[in-house]
Amino acid sequence: MSYPLINVIISWYLYLFGVTFLVYILFVALGVKGFKELTTYVEKKTLLHRINPLTKIIILLLVTIVASQSIWWIGATLGVIAFSLFIPLKRVKVVSLFTFMQVFGMTWGFAIYTSPSLIQQLFGNKLTTIWVFPSYFIYFGVVPDLTLQALIYGFQVAMRVWSMFLFSILILMTTTTSEVIRALSKFKVPLSITFAITIAMISIPRIFEIADTAYKIQVMRGENKFIAFFQSIIPTTIFLFKSAKITGISAETRCFMAKKERTELYDMPLTSVDKVIITTGILLTAIDLYLVAIGLIPAIPFH
Repeated sequence: MSYPLINVIISWYLYLFGVTFLVYILFVALGVKGFKELTTYVEKKTLLHRINPLTKIIILLLVTIVASQSIWWIGATLGVIAFSLFIPLKRVKVVSLFTFMQVFGMTWGFAIYTSPSLIQQLFGNKLTTIWVFPSYFIYFGVVPDLTLQALIYGFQVAMRVWSMFLFSILILMTTTTSEVIRALSKFKVPLSITFAITIAMISIPRIFEIADTAYKIQVMRGENKFIAFFQSIIPTTIFLFKSAKITGISAETRCFMAKKERTELYDMPLTSVDKVIITTGILLTAIDLYLVAIGLIPAIPFH
């Protein structure tokens, strides 16, 4: 079957736009500096900083349970609440860019790749077709008919995940690595897993910092920004290998995993504020799950 040239051009534009626009936000609008700000501890004296890290992890688990079991607007509401908590941290801009990237990426991805039978099951047989891709796009996994309902479904899924991402970033911005170690120890998480998470929390911001520095040095030398990005990969990779070697030596020197339990210099007890937050979170989660069980709140993304 032949298709008009304009149809083919627009189809390829829509398909490539979904990929290239995300790459633009990822590497240009947000950039390495933005990722560093998203994953770096913010040293401020806010309520979030005073909350016990164990409380934060419990709330994240409760948010994950609620968002995964409830209708999309529950997750969206939790996301709005989490987003407002970034205001005192002064990270609204980078979080907004990350939110747009995540929501746009998931909406577009689910819209063009979700099976039409699932969309019909959720929205019925009366679907509003926005665009029809050439039939050979199925070899890329793309559904030929792009419908309004598919976009709505993608947006609903994105909203359910949005709150989980934001609460996770909040933990990174308001909790030090030592606090995370103590919190995971309370959960009886194996030391090997705790060690891996701690190394990731320390290394990820450092990697972005080194990558940003290497990129800027290449640009200062007069290199094209696109070429400078790829040239910054090698020094960043060398840094990773050196850091891994130093970390391994440090772990061996300090006899890491010589015992199954860690000792603490001081304990971080749950305050009255922590207990109120945990109790309220558990109560609201129980209410939500009950409403889902009796059918007052749908358990799947639904219009």
